Formats: sequence, structure tokens, C-alpha cells
Amino acid sequence: ASCKKLPIRFFIIDDSGSMVTNDGNKIIRTHTEDIDDEHGVSGKMNRHKARMVKCTRWAELKDSMRFAAELSEACKAPSEFRLLNGADPVIVGLGDDDHEGLEFAKEVLDEDPAGQTPLCQHVNNVVAAIEAMAPDLRRLNKKAAVIIATDGESTDGKVSKALEPLWKLPALVVIRLCTDSPKIVEYWN
Repeated sequence: ASCKKLPIRFFIIDDSGSMVTNDGNKIIRTHTEDIDDEHGVSGKMNRHKARMVKCTRWAELKDSMRFAAELSEACKAPSEFRLLNGADPVIVGLGDDDHEGLEFAKEVLDEDPAGQTPLCQHVNNVVAAIEAMAPDLRRLNKKAAVIIATDGESTDGKVSKALEPLWKLPALVVIRLCTDSPKIVEYWN
């Protein structure tokens, strides 16, 4: 139902230098004999255990973005992954590329974060893409999803101004903060 209502997703992923800060959290499996890399959990969940461990913000975000890319591919849900400082945008979930988009997205996510936080540039590019498809989205009563995953403030302008056009477009915006820093939470509020 989500794929029908949201036929396209744009993930704007912060791969700036601050993402190496070690205040993230991620779940690790402590019993892996039930896990098969190709097929997932085998069904023996009673022996499957997990725990939360500290990690970098990037390790936490990378795990969730890999999951989002794999889910997009499995559901054939077109999703564009845009790293702020990394490779060109990668599209996953088209269903016609023999998983090449997914494999490239995973490779891109394996790179170490570095650089600034040029969020406005990427938001503006996504706004332009949604503006182009807006008439069709409105006619079909659908929306584009925009997921911004970041731990900081934009270094290339005022992000609230860049986000403003999305209020008038058929778009759903999710901000996924990769920090609990009160200063950053206040900035995004």
C-alpha cells in the first residue's frame, strides 16, 4: 500500500565528517547460526538474540540505509539515494537492472564519511525532480517521500528556505536525526 501511495522515495544522506562521531547505536546479533546472508532469519527465533552497541553515527545510519535500499529493491519501490559528498545519486528498486543499483548503493555506503553538509543543494535538486512529476502525482493522488538523514546544520544555506517549496508539492518529508545533540534538535525543530 505504501508503494502505491508513495511511488518514489528520495533519501538525502549526510556523509559529512561529523558522522564519524561515536555516539550512535546499532543492534547486533549475538546468535547468528539462524542467520543466512541470502535468506535472513531461518525461523528459529527463540535462539536469535540481539543487543544494542555504541558505534559511529555513520555505522548506525549506514545499517538503516542499507535496509532501506534492500527493501526498495525487494518491493520494486523506486528510491533515489543521494549522499551529500559522495557519488552521484543511485536509484534502487526499478526492477530492471539485475540488482546493479542495489549493489552500487551498498558500495557507496561503504565509503567513509568526509566533507561538509551541503543539504540545500540536494534538497533543491529533489524539489526540482518532484516539481517535474507533481502534475502526475496530483492527478493520481500520490506523493513523493523525502527522507533527510543528517546529524547537523546545512553548510550551504538556510535549510528551512530550501524545504519551503515542499509544502506546496505532493511530498511527505521525514527528518531522521542521527544525533541527540540539543543544538541540532533545536535547529531542526
